This record gives sequence, structure tokens and C-alpha cells, in this order.
Amino acid sequence: MRGEQWSGGFPLLSSLLDPRDAPAFTLQPTPDPIVRGRPPVDGMDAERAEFRRTHHSCPEDDAELDALALRLYLDGRAPGLDTGLRGGVPGPHVAFARCAAAGLARLAPHRGPAVARCTPSAAEWGFCRLGTELTEWGFLTLGADSHPMSGLAVWSMSGRRIGDEVVFAPGTSFRVVGLRERGLLLLRELAASEVGGAPAHAELDDLTRRALLRFADAPSRTDQWPPPSHVPGFAVTEPGAHR
Repeated sequence: MRGEQWSGGFPLLSSLLDPRDAPAFTLQPTPDPIVRGRPPVDGMDAERAEFRRTHHSCPEDDAELDALALRLYLDGRAPGLDTGLRGGVPGPHVAFARCAAAGLARLAPHRGPAVARCTPSAAEWGFCRLGTELTEWGFLTLGADSHPMSGLAVWSMSGRRIGDEVVFAPGTSFRVVGLRERGLLLLRELAASEVGGAPAHAELDDLTRRALLRFADAPSRTDQWPPPSHVPGFAVTEPGAHR
């Protein structure tokens, strides 16, 4: 079989597919900082004031307000929020997202695997070569306890576990550390200092790939299917592909 080989003998899926034979794909545009969903470093007064203007009976305490915004988002009470963030468009969803992200940041980080099922096109697989950096501008929700067969397996560092889900804040970046023939994309979450062309940590990438492969090959401890999602950084076009 042609194509590069891992030390474990698994061929890169991208070497088996010709992106020229597949439909084109679209990456999420890099949004202007004023419409990103991450809380600004200079404070959240304006965002919380905006949230209070658009939601009745908000708590006065800032931490409680952020927790409310997060709960409303997780309950599906913010339709279009992720679409707006991924499209880089202005609107009240930005303040909502920043409050929810602030509430998310108060939870304990999940360090370990997180998974989802998705069906990228051949062109998307071809784009995701080893070392490719992907940034998700909306929230990204993956599964914590389910077992990957195909789709995504991500090593989380800052995602927050909420029940059986792992939620990443808008603007989280990842690096492709492996692709498996059966359709499993392996990603490592990047630290802020690694984003934007910083030198790759080959040893850390290799360790992460091996850890994710051990997780994928281990006997499943649950019958639960991973939640549907999408490859971080790609435009979402399938209904139900995101919250």
C-alpha cells in the first residue's frame, strides 16, 4: 500500500485519497477580535451588560450570570450562536458567547481523550496532513466516555467536562498528530504559545498520537456512541453537526 507509514504500520489516510477528485471544502474565516467568543483581557463589563439587556431576571453576581449563560447555551437556548461565531459576524451572540465562555473557564479542565463521530469529505481528509493546525471559532462539544471507531479523537488540555461531554471554548486550536486508515483523525490541543506557526513539538505530538491510539484500541467500557460533531476549523454545513 502506497503512502507514508507510522511506526505502528498504519498508513496515512490522506495518502490514499486524491483531494482533486473530491468536492471543495471551506475553512472557517479568522474573525476580527471584536467578534470572537473568547472573553476579552480587559474585562467583561460590556458583555455582561449586553447579556442583561437581552435576558430578563439575570443575577447580579457576575459568576452566576456567566454560569447562567453557559447553562442556556448547553440547553440549546442560543440558536445561531456557533454559526455566528464561525462566520465572524457581529451581533448579540458575541456577548452571550463570551459570558458562556467565562462560565466555562471556571470549571475544572479535562486532560485526556475526547471523541466525536463525523464524516469529513475526501478533500477535508486530504487537507488534514500531519502537523496541520486547526482553529475552531465556535464552541466544540465532544464526548468524554464514548469510544471512537471513526471520526475524531482529541487530546484535551483545556476542555471542560460537563456530564458525559467535553466542551472547548471558542478559539481553541489543535494540531493533527495522526490519521488512521479507518477514518480516525487524531488531534492534540495546542497551548496558546504553540499557535500560529510556532515550532512543532514533535516528541509531544508523537506521545499524544500513541496515547490516543492506545485509547482507541482499548476495549470499550461503554456502549454509548460518540456525539456527532465536525472537524475543528471547517465550515459546518450538515444539520445537527454542532450544537
